[in-house]
Amino acid sequence: MRTATKLTCSVLAAATLFGLSGLTAVANAAPPVAHSATTTAVNDDDMNAASSRGFDVTNRSGKDLRLDSVVGISHWGLQLPEEIYEDDSFPAIGSVLRPAQTMRFEVKDWSGHGLRAGFSGTANPNDQLNVSMTVSGVSRYSDATSNFGGAEAGGGTIVITDNPGTVTVPASDPTTQASILGLCATGAKCSFDPKGNQVKTYTDQHEVNSIDKIMNGTQDNLTRTLTIKETATASDNIEISATAKSTIMNIVELSVTAKYGHTWSKSHEFTDTQQVTVRPNHVIWVESVLPVIRTTGDFTVKLGSTTWILQGVTFDSPDPGRSSTFLITTKEMNDKEKAVYQDSVEFPTEISGTNSL
Repeated sequence: MRTATKLTCSVLAAATLFGLSGLTAVANAAPPVAHSATTTAVNDDDMNAASSRGFDVTNRSGKDLRLDSVVGISHWGLQLPEEIYEDDSFPAIGSVLRPAQTMRFEVKDWSGHGLRAGFSGTANPNDQLNVSMTVSGVSRYSDATSNFGGAEAGGGTIVITDNPGTVTVPASDPTTQASILGLCATGAKCSFDPKGNQVKTYTDQHEVNSIDKIMNGTQDNLTRTLTIKETATASDNIEISATAKSTIMNIVELSVTAKYGHTWSKSHEFTDTQQVTVRPNHVIWVESVLPVIRTTGDFTVKLGSTTWILQGVTFDSPDPGRSSTFLITTKEMNDKEKAVYQDSVEFPTEISGTNSL
């Protein structure tokens, strides 16, 4: 009954304002769009019979945006705080919409109403964004306004952008740098400019594999040949998202090869073979120190009319031209290990692992 009541009100309002002959125009007309938003028609997908219509809010700005509020509104934009229907759905309040990510909102069909979502910047709460999403029949309308950039809206897709211009993000802000680099996997034009000379260094000492160990629960020394393998993969200093990592590493590889005249290794397997002796009631594991080539430079990310300069981004890659160091480390078994391995041996012929530099 709630739906029928709202539909009747919409029709009566249209008849009063425009006359019955204008009802078709009223039903198909989009609500007014705020002057600060750029509005474009978006093709509506999935327009078959369903209980709700979806809206996708995509963040193509360089800001993390927190969802602060969701309220019900009428098709004409009037706020109706109590009118959020069972078929409406939206992310939890407090959810963060990061660059290159999308949030999904659902609004009930034939309801003549919608949702208004309010966002603020996590770094600067004064960065404000409001998105309105309404449904009339099965048609979708949207508009968006922000005080930090632009928006493309009008249908089921809303895209948020920064203001035109160039934004410099220093190395002291790796979180923002990582968020913006995520745009490289969603259509932004990205390039890497290595600066200065590459630095040859080493990793910290670490376990090759924290699971595989050699256990000697007997009363005799045990000597065998052990093969050690460790695959080292390139890393960065800003924790790039998994979805963007492959794209970013390909860009870095091309830039490094062009500037320094050698191949940049995304991964490399270091190997060694050693004679290992395990004393009675002792456990052995393998640690390593791996050679690394460190490259630092600036990333340029361009999307629309906004350019971001990300300063001092660092990448570590394995150095196949230098040797690794594998260290055999031992300690006496604890009581639990002695009980498990009493008069027995666990001695794998190979210990291997894969670790990010």
